[in-house]
Amino acid sequence: MGAVFSRLLDSLEVAETKEIGDLKVTFFTSKQGGSDYLLLEEAVETGEVEVTEVEGGGSVPELKVINKSQKPLLLPEGGVLVGGKQNRVLNTSIFIGAKGETRVPVSCVEQGRWHWARKGFVASSRAHAHLRSLKAKSVTELYRRGERGRADQSAVWNEVARFSYAADFSSDTADLEETMTAAVKKTPEGERIKELKAPEEASAVMVHYRGTPFLFEFFSRKGAIARAWEGIKKAVVADIVRLQIEKQTEMPEEDFLKDLREAKEERHDSTGEGHDVRAEGDTALGFALEVGDEVLHAAAFPKTQASFAE
Repeated sequence: MGAVFSRLLDSLEVAETKEIGDLKVTFFTSKQGGSDYLLLEEAVETGEVEVTEVEGGGSVPELKVINKSQKPLLLPEGGVLVGGKQNRVLNTSIFIGAKGETRVPVSCVEQGRWHWARKGFVASSRAHAHLRSLKAKSVTELYRRGERGRADQSAVWNEVARFSYAADFSSDTADLEETMTAAVKKTPEGERIKELKAPEEASAVMVHYRGTPFLFEFFSRKGAIARAWEGIKKAVVADIVRLQIEKQTEMPEEDFLKDLREAKEERHDSTGEGHDVRAEGDTALGFALEVGDEVLHAAAFPKTQASFAE
């Protein structure tokens, strides 16, 4: 049984549900308390974090992060970082202590550029669930081979290309961020979801399309999901565009959550503090960053999404 996800799901209670066309969004509160930490996007806005290419001209699968704050810093998996020599996406969730620094594993989401756009990076939106799920699958597989936090770069590029096709948009540099911006205009839900706000007290969100869940996400800190939701919304629209060209496998929410509870879990040392818990069941896969006894961040997806780009 998946002990980490089982405990996490047991702590949640439905706060509110909103429906926009074929899209359903459910927010949850948590009975558990959470630590105080900064999200990457918050620290970027206040100048309390520095994200740069690594020394020696840069390296595609790594970036350097310096936390200048007196608070610990959470870098949530799936965050898109814009700048440097090419845009990247975070492969795993990373927790960095106050005044700490580390190298973090990333994947390229802008295949057609390797030159300076700016010295550092800014936190942009979040990658869509299709990309995150296939990345989660490959990260788990590569953990088993001793490659901590690495992902299958070719699979990531393939998914960016498929999404570009679905959005009927061609970026000069095959840039995920640019394509996601264009995709917002491609669906009726695109403009309407901009107005949807997450409750400040919410700790988790589940997103469905035509009755089937495609994203579950949790943050332990109160108010973190409301802050992260602004970036997640854009990614949700990207997933709608993506789902419109794929035959969606129907899956009731209760089946998805049951499989997530019962999924086999593996624990690996995180690149930062704590452990990266990887969960994989028959129909669901996910991850959770656990520091001490607290799950700081977790996400889960249907396994069918992870196979779309293979």
